Amino acid sequence: LCGSLWIALDERERAQVARSVKVLQRLGYPAKHLSEHEVCERLGAQDCGGAILMEGDGLVNPGKCIEALLMRARALGATVVSSHPVSGIEQSQDGIQVWGIDELLLKADVVVIAAGPWSSTVDSWFEDKVIPVREQALLTSPVSRLIPGANRAGYGYTHFRQVADGGLLIGGCRWATPHMEFGEMDASV
Repeated sequence: LCGSLWIALDERERAQVARSVKVLQRLGYPAKHLSEHEVCERLGAQDCGGAILMEGDGLVNPGKCIEALLMRARALGATVVSSHPVSGIEQSQDGIQVWGIDELLLKADVVVIAAGPWSSTVDSWFEDKVIPVREQALLTSPVSRLIPGANRAGYGYTHFRQVADGGLLIGGCRWATPHMEFGEMDASV
């Protein structure tokens, strides 16, 4: 647990952040409102708006979560088939049938899908649920200041956090062109 900030960058968002803190508190979430000064001090920045601080938030490492899930499944006796590209899934009387792109047919009791931009080619159910949106990210060299937590800014379009070596991972920035690249895929990747 390291907490997270949702930082306001413009006047409209500043008012929304203040209202959101009140709503979150009414719903029982331990949200706190940080002033502009407190945000700038926490990040070593300037010109930040106020923010929502969720002290109980943490970061989830998806890779480590998947490793733990696989270890637990194997410990319970499951046979795990991973890293096997799927071309189709179908529910039948015999259970779930899973076709691999190599035409290998597997029968399963449970299927866990790591959804991605081509999920709708496996099952049409994903067509309106998994929508590719391209993002860019930048990883800096280590910085001397500790930047706590997982942070978002500018209506959530920008996210940043410090990585293990002290560098900053900054991504998103979709506010610049939110209408571009939505739903686009490159089949050659």
